[in-house]
Amino acid sequence: MLNDKLAIRAAIQDTVIPNIEIKFTKNRIDRDSLQKHMEVKIDKDSINISPLEIQIPFKLYLGSDKDIEDAVYLYELFGEHLNKKKLKQYVDLLKVEYSKGEDYEQLMIYFHNISANVTRAGYIFRLWGNETIDITLFADTLNDSKLGRSQYMLKFVEPPESISLQKGSVYENDEKSNHIWKKGLEIPDSKNEFQIFNYSRGSARLDYFGAVEVKNLFEWKLTKVYMEHAVDGYSPLRITFDGLQADIPLQLNLIARAEIFNILIYNFNGKKLPSLSAWESWLNYNRISKRMGGWSENNDIIWFNEHDNKTVEIFESDEEYYMKVFWHNASKDPSMLGYILTNPKKSSNLSITMFGDVKYPEKLGAAGYGIKYDQKYSTLITPSGDVLINDEKTNYQLNLGNDTYVIPQVQSTNKQLFLDSENNMTVSFTSDAPIEKANNLFKWQVSYLFINNHSITDNSFEYVPLYMQVSAGMQKPVLQNNTNSYKIQTSSNSSDKIIHILHNNSKILYFTAWDSLAHYDGSTRSFSASAKAIAKDPDISWFDDSDVKLVSIDETEHAHIMCVSWRNKIKNPSEIGFIFTLPRDGGYIKVQTFINGIKKLSGITPGFIAQDYDVYLPDGTFLENDRNTTYLEYPEYEVLYKNGSAILIYSPSSVSIKNHFKWNIYQTEFRHPSDPLYIKYIPRINLTYSGDSLVMETPEYSGSVYKFINGTFQ
Repeated sequence: MLNDKLAIRAAIQDTVIPNIEIKFTKNRIDRDSLQKHMEVKIDKDSINISPLEIQIPFKLYLGSDKDIEDAVYLYELFGEHLNKKKLKQYVDLLKVEYSKGEDYEQLMIYFHNISANVTRAGYIFRLWGNETIDITLFADTLNDSKLGRSQYMLKFVEPPESISLQKGSVYENDEKSNHIWKKGLEIPDSKNEFQIFNYSRGSARLDYFGAVEVKNLFEWKLTKVYMEHAVDGYSPLRITFDGLQADIPLQLNLIARAEIFNILIYNFNGKKLPSLSAWESWLNYNRISKRMGGWSENNDIIWFNEHDNKTVEIFESDEEYYMKVFWHNASKDPSMLGYILTNPKKSSNLSITMFGDVKYPEKLGAAGYGIKYDQKYSTLITPSGDVLINDEKTNYQLNLGNDTYVIPQVQSTNKQLFLDSENNMTVSFTSDAPIEKANNLFKWQVSYLFINNHSITDNSFEYVPLYMQVSAGMQKPVLQNNTNSYKIQTSSNSSDKIIHILHNNSKILYFTAWDSLAHYDGSTRSFSASAKAIAKDPDISWFDDSDVKLVSIDETEHAHIMCVSWRNKIKNPSEIGFIFTLPRDGGYIKVQTFINGIKKLSGITPGFIAQDYDVYLPDGTFLENDRNTTYLEYPEYEVLYKNGSAILIYSPSSVSIKNHFKWNIYQTEFRHPSDPLYIKYIPRINLTYSGDSLVMETPEYSGSVYKFINGTFQ
């Protein structure tokens, strides 16, 4: 503090008045106040004060109503005792000028000395109405080319509860942390031209276009903004006060605070709970999916931006508390989007409803409720009953809609749980409608819960709400009744050519229809390709987006089975596809293909993509993934290896395996469609060659890969 030459204010404990400020001298006014002080005697004691000739212009310099009244009072009380010559000197030195325009009032405060290199320096304060004030630092010099960086310093009488930056960061005021942003030191360099000072009863937006550095110093109750000098001077600051933000007390002991694109939710003790984000909320309308709101630089993916109107409404009835937060612009479609939060006074639920206005309500699709949280929520339990550990890096996607198929089949629920082990608390989100898709992205600490059910009145709509409830204790997870840790997932959309393979909810590889080949009637083509690819080459695939994609799921005593195919009865072949089998207790996947046609099939090649794996071959050959080379091999098996984990692929009847490292594509050729390809994911493995044998070591097995294969696949 002393090194930064900051002032210290002292007061009697637990009181504000009286207080005293001790600071370093910085200019002639400060020095004269000390060196030319006056002595005031009080009984037998005395105290030094600054000359009245300084106090009066300084009070005018401060400029508040009370300070101006103080200056007038001092002048009337001591007028005949004042040194008028000195008073004029200090008025001229501590210059204060007031002016008034058509739309604003302006106060110019500056120091000047015609004999100095900087002849004049100060601030211009321009007040626009009651909500906006511009602050401009200026300096007159003998050589403006030598002017460098300037510093605006804002001292808080009442520090904000948090500060939100344009680039997305939010700093909670812990009264000790200091945060610094510098232009050009982030990759990519994030745009940062304003920040929001957040208070429970409102906010203030600070615009600092052109700033090269911003320091938010909670420890010292300061914000410093640094500007470089330009041809037209220093860029101004603009402070805009927003009286729309408000607190809403809820029966749950929650406070919902509407920030610029967020609605933060806290408990009574100030602990932040999972909150709502317009940036993370989605609406599918007219076959276009966009975020509810965000900054205008992302206009292609947002419905509303900072230039649109934002309204916050607060109500209280005998039965409930009510907050409505929405963005609106009559020239847009949708013309309005937002959230309604209600809390019945006799209930422990917070109801969250997405609503809006559109021209064509019949074109509404699914809505994604965006929920932001932090790492203290150590565990999530998804609508399918999966238990996800928050590792702050992994992203999970679960599709439960009518057009999505997953094996093993999951019993979809309408609930997702956030478990807070630190505070022994569970936050649940439930819905009266099915949650069709749940994306839990731990890398960004956000969850998307998608709901398709909504009601329509004229051009207005409301989606079925989510209900948020906070309860003490950690709810126990409900695990799936399945010992196999694999899942297979795809949709019934013909343009979806992908079948995902997941292990413990993490995607490890995916089969694709365009990388899988059928050698039929003397021609080799992919199973199915996009309409765009067909337009370029009509002979590239057997089927396309106009054909039907069929997905069926079966279940036997020993296995789950999924069949995925593309069909057109007037074509030859009329159908082609995959059969995936998950043994209930086998811990692996069996993949087969099939084709229906009247011509001769000479071979079939299922293909999958697995990102950035090297390859170990049985004969002692190691193929490093150089992102370029293609290898044609003839082994019974391969081990794909990456970062201590592996994918074992095995087929007793394969003709060859192609490893296309440039595209991370792996293709296994078979003579007959029914020939099986076995796949097993091993999360922890060490591989070495011992003579001509590939040896593996895992927590459960140590020995040759060949013996492991014989004991695993059936």
